[in-house]
Amino acid sequence: MERVAIFVDAENFHYGLKSIRKWYSDFYFDFEKFWKYVAKKRKLIKVWYVTAPLKGNQSLNHDQQIMLSRMRNIKNFECKVVLCKRQEIPPKFDGMDSRYKIKQDDVALAVEMVHEATKNNYDVAVLISSDGDMMPAVERIKELGKKVELVGFPNRTSTSLINSCHSYKPMNKKIVNKHFLRLQPTLGDVAEIRLNSK
Repeated sequence: MERVAIFVDAENFHYGLKSIRKWYSDFYFDFEKFWKYVAKKRKLIKVWYVTAPLKGNQSLNHDQQIMLSRMRNIKNFECKVVLCKRQEIPPKFDGMDSRYKIKQDDVALAVEMVHEATKNNYDVAVLISSDGDMMPAVERIKELGKKVELVGFPNRTSTSLINSCHSYKPMNKKIVNKHFLRLQPTLGDVAEIRLNSK
């Protein structure tokens, strides 16, 4: 049975969801169910989820910590959360809001993919990203005799990256809607939420 490892570019996934519906949030996404879906009936070894803390906003940071805790507590396979730094980008012009960007997440993701391939810890890497900067890592993994499957969002995924991978699964609204949580997890209780899937 093929061994599958999944590598997730969290920021890329976040904006990919919002490209489908602007109010969609990864905080309420059922990642465990989704990762099993992309692994199919193969043996899912491990997931690497590369992100950065949302320290600038207390409410968002609280929701993020719930989501990350949910990932770390998955029992059927290991999910390793890799935390990078989030750097503030100052406004270019007066009156413009500053924004934040994750730094070195592509490098962290690429290092994990190549390192695990070198150690022969998987047969197939599923890359959940749309970023063409991942191409060198993909090419190196292929040289090591591993398959690379890409999951990305239409109109956001690098054509070169698609062509570099063995297969490509586009994320559409139907797939996304199947993988939202019916319940909103909290640090204590679980409260029911409604999600607009129109």
